[in-house]
Amino acid sequence: MQRLRVSKFDLRALVLLLVVPISSAASRDLKLISLVPPGAQIVAGINASPQQGQPDNFVLITHDNIVDLQDLFALSGADGSRIFQQVVFVAIANSAGLLSEHSLLVSGHFDQPHIYKSAVEGGATVSYYRGIPVLVIQPFKREKGAFNDVRWLAVLDSNVLVFGTIATLRRELDRYIARSPADSPLLNRLARLRAKDQTWCLLSPLTRNDEIRGLLATLDPKLANIAQSEGSLELGIHYGWRVEFEYEVTVDSTVPGRAMLQSLVHSPVASENRASLLPGLKIIGDENAERSVIEVSMSRYRAWLAEVSRYGERCLLH
Repeated sequence: MQRLRVSKFDLRALVLLLVVPISSAASRDLKLISLVPPGAQIVAGINASPQQGQPDNFVLITHDNIVDLQDLFALSGADGSRIFQQVVFVAIANSAGLLSEHSLLVSGHFDQPHIYKSAVEGGATVSYYRGIPVLVIQPFKREKGAFNDVRWLAVLDSNVLVFGTIATLRRELDRYIARSPADSPLLNRLARLRAKDQTWCLLSPLTRNDEIRGLLATLDPKLANIAQSEGSLELGIHYGWRVEFEYEVTVDSTVPGRAMLQSLVHSPVASENRASLLPGLKIIGDENAERSVIEVSMSRYRAWLAEVSRYGERCLLH
């Protein structure tokens, strides 16, 4: 049995300081990527197991994604054989641009009968969607008032688990039943990241979320504009002797888009923002895209995570 634990970090924050034994994998799991609905505003993942002494991971995801993961740990806790190989988080915006739909996709091994039996004994019910048995999960008592989404959980062929809001799960289960290939634009964006990145995030335009914007600002204040622009962002992180951050920002070809990109390159870093991790940008790009790979020391990375944790606590208070 592999042991799972989440670091002590307030779940209202948007940073997941996660230590999960995830089996090493050379590439991202296409079984999971093929389930992601086209047009998702945030797709993020954890690809490889933390090495001995590796620091906590940084993943740019929403509060609802974090709640999903915490609740999945509780719902699957009775399965002593569970194995997490890769985890993909999905957040989808509504017509107003708010990230109201969410799910997580996990590859590995799951004992469906055991998980379902335990969940039903805990108050869940079983329904069926196009012949697939799904658990209907009401909000946990500890979450009511702050989190009110009814969610579905389904184990597919014992090696894929999906969990999230009903509208999102319907789309993902439809793709599973149809054996849909992975969305080409999503694959193209993933291909721009390095294979060795252990955590990654794809942030698309039309994402209205103040907390996501605040987290981007902790990386670099200039990146915060991405969350309120027509730009997209690919972010990947590799943990070694030093921590390597890579990101690529792409904007549309309009004059305002190019102006925003130029401001990313040339505007000064706000001195009062001590959490900024990416000064001294070494950017290579074209007219509509800018790319940077930056290394930071492990001590600096850990200090930055502590600042991000304090940012999360401030979000909770507000």
